[in-house]
Amino acid sequence: MQDFIAYLLRHRAFDKASKTRGRFRSFLAASLRNFLTNRHHASAAQKRGGGVEHVPLDALENLASVGHSSAEKALDHEWARLLVQKSLTLVEDGYRIRGRSAVYRQLRGFLPGDHPCPAKPALAAEWGVGMNAVDKAIHDLRVRFRDALRGLVSELVVDPADVDDELRYLILMMGN
Repeated sequence: MQDFIAYLLRHRAFDKASKTRGRFRSFLAASLRNFLTNRHHASAAQKRGGGVEHVPLDALENLASVGHSSAEKALDHEWARLLVQKSLTLVEDGYRIRGRSAVYRQLRGFLPGDHPCPAKPALAAEWGVGMNAVDKAIHDLRVRFRDALRGLVSELVVDPADVDDELRYLILMMGN
């Protein structure tokens, strides 16, 4: 994956991406396909064809499509993970700016990720509030996260109507 990112940076591929040309995810998938194909050709090339085993073209196409499919899936999963991480950072920054970093750290387990989820009654007791206030704080946190994620995705699509489809796909990729 690092080779692919280095390739994109070295060839200034991100300069070619534009909202008018389609989804950024599609651009990355096509770029990855091209990168893998080029790398496969380079590794398979031999001077004067020595030691080459002849393989039917059908077998190569099937092999390549399986590799690209899993590579695209890995890329999409990583892209989804990065979007979620960026959204979490935006939410955390919002809490920090408002001087509520401790509240964010305590509630972080109610968002995606591997943080432990605290017991609501313990939070209510620690904060000196009722359960409704804890539930409201969790709800507000999740709304901020959803809005941050939606905002990031909306920056990546051409048509605003595609945001919900992209979010559904992102959720699907996070589950894989």
